[in-house]
Amino acid sequence: WTLWLAPCLTSRAQAAYIALSEHQARGYETLKAAILDRRGLSVEKNCQKFRAASWSGGICPRAFAQKLSDWATQWFRLDSQNIKTVTNSIFPEQFIQRLPEARGIWVWRHLLELSEVAVKLTEEYV
Repeated sequence: WTLWLAPCLTSRAQAAYIALSEHQARGYETLKAAILDRRGLSVEKNCQKFRAASWSGGICPRAFAQKLSDWATQWFRLDSQNIKTVTNSIFPEQFIQRLPEARGIWVWRHLLELSEVAVKLTEEYV
């Protein structure tokens, strides 16, 4: 299957394929993981994006919150019910920690527990 796919690959996907050994390139899951990693879409890359994100003020709080949510969803790759549980437990902490200090303190004072509340309060503050 991967031998049929190889001629159709372009740019970064092709570079990922070429970087694999002949044996590795025959495994679909290995090739898929290498391509996703090369494109910055691997589970680890999404974890890094989620943990390193900081709100610069150039976008609205809701857009920043959506980016965090998207990265968390890709990071965990769970079914929708589990994603909601995990996101609601780690999202508020990550969101508040990545706000500028004064805004984060203001939001934290309100004892936020759900991500939607965190976003609304931040929008009110801004």
